[in-house]
Amino acid sequence: MATLETVLNSDTKVQILRTLAVNDKSYAAEDLERETTKDITSIYKALEDLRDEKILKTIQTEGKTKYYKLDTRESSVIGMSVPVDFSASINKLLYDEMKQYGLNNLPKYPLNIVFDFRKKLIGKIDDDLEKIILFGSAANGEYTLDSDLDLYIVCKEAGVEAEDQIHEIAESYDHEFSLAIKSEKQYQEDFTKPVSKLADSIIKDGFTTLYGEVEEINQYIEDGGEQK
Repeated sequence: MATLETVLNSDTKVQILRTLAVNDKSYAAEDLERETTKDITSIYKALEDLRDEKILKTIQTEGKTKYYKLDTRESSVIGMSVPVDFSASINKLLYDEMKQYGLNNLPKYPLNIVFDFRKKLIGKIDDDLEKIILFGSAANGEYTLDSDLDLYIVCKEAGVEAEDQIHEIAESYDHEFSLAIKSEKQYQEDFTKPVSKLADSIIKDGFTTLYGEVEEINQYIEDGGEQK
């Protein structure tokens, strides 16, 4: 199955195209630095590569500043055997990605943060990581740029080392996080009837699963239940 990552093989390119696909307007490299989690050097290189690959086009310049936009002409894309309208393809991949994780109401910048955080967390504590659940305003469509990103993270053993690593990743972003870090045992306690106050809030206000399986939550929703 084609995804943004498998087609592009570059996280910087993925974040740039996520941003451009959501908004039909042109961006300078400096704009994209604010909209993504990548540094300006990586962005410049990715922009030039994408332009050379005829995925992006330069539409105007102001002084030495170049502005980029999706090139909607047909172009051959690495990993695809036939020419495609790349703008339509990226939009479809983006839509499929957002639909899979239930993030249709999340603006582009937090969307990049959510996926980047997920990727870094999996890479950092994959052996210990069990679940990542996004809840609160980002999951229920009420997100604003002043909102925290609320995450319920489950580890096999939520020890000090794992907590420090998770907080270190969160603090690397210019964005506020509200983190609930739990062990598998604590997760089971939270979501076993009667559920905890936090679990009840997550279930009632809406959530999306970014990593792992949440059979207990799905079963609770099916069966109904009461709060502790």
